[in-house]
Amino acid sequence: MSRRRYRFHLLLGFCFLILYCISPIRSMGQAQQPTVLVIEGGTLIDGNGGTPVQDALIVIQDNRITSVTRKGQGNYPANAQVIKADGKFILPGYWDARVNFVWFVSEPLLVNGITSIIDMAVGGEVQVVHRDAVEHGKIPGPRTFTGIGFISSRPTTVQQFLGTGFETPLMPGRVPKSVEDARQITKNLLAGKPNMIVIQDGNIPLEYYQAIADEARKGNTPVFARPAGPMVDPKAAVLAGINAITHSGDGLGVFVTKDPSKWRGDAVEAWADLDDAKASELAQLFIQRKITLEPNFVEFAAGLSEKWAHWELEDRKMFSDVSLRSYYPDDRIQSVIGIYTRPPLASEVRARMLKGLMNAVQFHQRVAQGGGRVLIGSDSPSNAAVGKGFHHEVEIMAEGGFTPMQIIQSATKWPAEAAQALNRLGTIEVGKLADIVLLTQDPLQDSRNMQKIDSVIFNGKMVERTFHSWHRTPFGGNSPNTNPVVDQLPWAVAVKQATVTGGGGQGAGPNTGRERLAPPGIETISPYIVTEGSPALALTLKGFNFFARTQVFLENIPMPYKRVSGTELQVNIDESYLRRPGRYQIRVYNSPPHTHPEWGNGMSNPAYLIVNYKY
Repeated sequence: MSRRRYRFHLLLGFCFLILYCISPIRSMGQAQQPTVLVIEGGTLIDGNGGTPVQDALIVIQDNRITSVTRKGQGNYPANAQVIKADGKFILPGYWDARVNFVWFVSEPLLVNGITSIIDMAVGGEVQVVHRDAVEHGKIPGPRTFTGIGFISSRPTTVQQFLGTGFETPLMPGRVPKSVEDARQITKNLLAGKPNMIVIQDGNIPLEYYQAIADEARKGNTPVFARPAGPMVDPKAAVLAGINAITHSGDGLGVFVTKDPSKWRGDAVEAWADLDDAKASELAQLFIQRKITLEPNFVEFAAGLSEKWAHWELEDRKMFSDVSLRSYYPDDRIQSVIGIYTRPPLASEVRARMLKGLMNAVQFHQRVAQGGGRVLIGSDSPSNAAVGKGFHHEVEIMAEGGFTPMQIIQSATKWPAEAAQALNRLGTIEVGKLADIVLLTQDPLQDSRNMQKIDSVIFNGKMVERTFHSWHRTPFGGNSPNTNPVVDQLPWAVAVKQATVTGGGGQGAGPNTGRERLAPPGIETISPYIVTEGSPALALTLKGFNFFARTQVFLENIPMPYKRVSGTELQVNIDESYLRRPGRYQIRVYNSPPHTHPEWGNGMSNPAYLIVNYKY
């Protein structure tokens, strides 16, 4: 080959490499696949609770199920990819009904057959962007049904966010101060198009519950709540109009025990001293009102199940995968593994707690047996291993008396119903989205077989059930609770109090020389979400201590800006920075010498500009 021709081929190969690198993020096994997928043979358990169908034939075109028949009764294109499923068992994709979602849990969920999740309203605005990107096939991960931000009696359960007043409208947790405020907060959340409205606790007045439920009903959106008192109990919350109770495993015990004064609200031991009359009355109320329960048994079953040591081995094995550990934060792994290192319980305490756990499971089974709805939720990643926690919950439910079919529906049809998504998910039927799990052994013989997964189909495509060191999403963030638009707001409030009120702050004077400068802080950013391909942007930052020689950085790149005042900057973001979706950090910097070195090196708290996909 001539040198000229060699250079040409080398250049061509380089161009292909560049195109590959700048292409959208690769998802798990979803590239270069046929548009028609056929599952041929196997036993279909479609999620509706009926008799399984032998020798099934399921045709999937693009991402929809177009035919459900039996072998020999249907036709499909000659070029279809055929999955020979003889001897296997075909189920709808699983739902984990309680996940505190953050991007690094996506692969472990899909690998474990979980194709949809209910996120308990901890992600804020970023969660909306993530949810929509998954639905449009832009990034890998299970479908996310989210409340976006929750309503609570306290600003948040996360220490770094303490309700400064500068939080964006969808950030958790919103604290209503009146009935009208409760209505307005609910309206604000509904404007973000949540899948449900979430009330985090039972420590707001009952009339707030009623107002929230009323507004949610107008918006045709279900209300998920955790009414464990002291102001609102489960019965009152149900009569106020909620649709689902979360954390019902530990949250209901004190309301069905013989002597509630002996127990704190979340004590599993309260279930051990069950009052049958109270339990029957509450169960009937849930059944009559079609209330959905989401218990999280595994969260408060630490050390109780005989399978505890085996679960530890399963979790450790998953977290030992080097590809998973390349992106999964080590502190999040250790928080889960640490659950297994708790000191053993005294035998009498363990016996009482185990009795309480089994009574709790049996109460929920009674609700399911009567026609009520119970969901499987792990409360991962903080309190259970992602993906594995779901299957451990299955084992606890089976141990407590749930039938295999009830467990299958708790993992498929019933959560889709609770999230108002049954028209497109939850069962295997013509017209629905093709999220499917194939098992090697019969889950109706033993519910533990639900984790004996042969393959997973998500959105009509085969999932590559391995972990990838390159796995990322453009919207990032490592917190399992929030990805705020403006971070470290309590720090900013404290700096403002220390520097502005003390004088010498707010950008006073020309400050063009080597004067000492106070540290800057960002309070708000506007706009904070734009669409990829947007034109050049004039971004407004509001805060304090913005001086003439202040600098503004976008991902450590200096940006031009106009200083409107010591409390406002207009930053010019060129269109070239808006071409790729992502969550881009913005900071303000005042160079030394500093008036208050105890507040850091002159760098502000971070704010984030979210560049969303264009659909």
